[in-house]
Amino acid sequence: MKAKLFFDENLVPYQGPDWFMIHRKSMEYILANSKLIEHICAFLSEVNKGPDLNLCPPEIFFQTLIANNIELKKNNDNYRYIDWTNAKEWHPNIFVLKDFDKLKQSNAFFLGK
Repeated sequence: MKAKLFFDENLVPYQGPDWFMIHRKSMEYILANSKLIEHICAFLSEVNKGPDLNLCPPEIFFQTLIANNIELKKNNDNYRYIDWTNAKEWHPNIFVLKDFDKLKQSNAFFLGK
């Protein structure tokens, strides 16, 4: 998901889940870009000083790095089955036996909770 520009016209912030899988090519790109890493870390550090806004760095950091490189593909499917239906207190639902059929029909490799 694209957000408003906060860096410059060459770097657009993206967000996504903090549970993800990453391809070797993507990881090599990340490790080779220390200046970009420092830039994003400085932004997140500054933004999270405010009392009303606290961004979750793992949900922005890697997604922004990868999505801004046109040679890399970003897939929003993290292959985790998480049910937030009527969830309470910022926690997903706990799976029980009646959920088994839904879980089998999903394309998820992992269950979230």
